[in-house]
Amino acid sequence: MFNINELKANIEKLPSGEFSELVRWLLEQDWKGWDQEIGADAPDGRPNSLGCEAREERAGETEM
Repeated sequence: MFNINELKANIEKLPSGEFSELVRWLLEQDWKGWDQEIGADAPDGRPNSLGCEAREERAGETEM
């Protein structure tokens, strides 16, 4: 197993095409995590309540 510093050093050595492929893969993994989190929160109504909070905050900003 590599530690984070070893991984960073190896990533810096990648050819640009492989670096781009790694970036795409990492972004896909990140989005999958977000999708799972949103899916898990959706039955509880959390995304909806967060949207309401954001709209309320935005409305308060425009009143200034």
